[in-house]
Amino acid sequence: MKIKKREKKAGSFAKKGLASVLAALMLLAAGCSSNSGEASTATASEAPPSQAETSSQGEAPSQEPENSEAASSEAQSIPEIPEDPAAEPYLNEGIVMYGKMALEAFYDCQEQAADYAEVISTIKRAVPSAEVYNIVVPTHVEFALPEKYKADFSVSERPTLDAVYNNYSAEVKGVDVYDVLSLHKLEYLYFNTDHHWTGLGAYYAYTKFAEVAGFTPVAQEDMEKKSIPGLLGLLYDITQEPVLEQNPDSVEYFTILVIMSAK
Repeated sequence: MKIKKREKKAGSFAKKGLASVLAALMLLAAGCSSNSGEASTATASEAPPSQAETSSQGEAPSQEPENSEAASSEAQSIPEIPEDPAAEPYLNEGIVMYGKMALEAFYDCQEQAADYAEVISTIKRAVPSAEVYNIVVPTHVEFALPEKYKADFSVSERPTLDAVYNNYSAEVKGVDVYDVLSLHKLEYLYFNTDHHWTGLGAYYAYTKFAEVAGFTPVAQEDMEKKSIPGLLGLLYDITQEPVLEQNPDSVEYFTILVIMSAK
């Protein structure tokens, strides 16, 4: 008997018994952000430094995933965003620069959010036999800019998210990932030179999706992480900030190792 090892990219949930699932993973917030690029979809990419490292606040906290019960028990201990004493936020081409991060400012768009919810509801009515899930991804600024600066550069995204999740006119299953991301906000959830989330941010959202969809997510320890260094993303292209060029992101992605037997 010969043992073969095959890699399989993380993120597939077909084998979990979710046949006829329509998942709408869209970045509504991109339409409410400054200089937003394209709609964001969940991709398995992550970089190694944590938010705490980015803001010069000592070593990174643990990035071990939380299960839903642990997350619920820790809901009362959401960490504070550390301030970088050497940094003051400023605007460059409409992008908020803070320390080594480029952040899209967010503007309230609850009316558009309600319209978006109706579009998702229309999809559900068009395919009534399918389960329709909707994830709206908060943007980096929500979890990276200290509260003392937010009034000058951004607004809370929570009301806009609520305007989506509270306005479905059909049986859409909203997957609200705000709280799970907030619990891990000091970890490396978003790229610092780009407007997308990292693989780690996407992973935590995936655990919340698994909870809503009713299956067990693949544990991080059951996957292998691989890294591609040197990413300079869209927000670097817009700002051309030297601090971003000197601190590029690294893309880490997850693979699942599957042991197969061959006769």
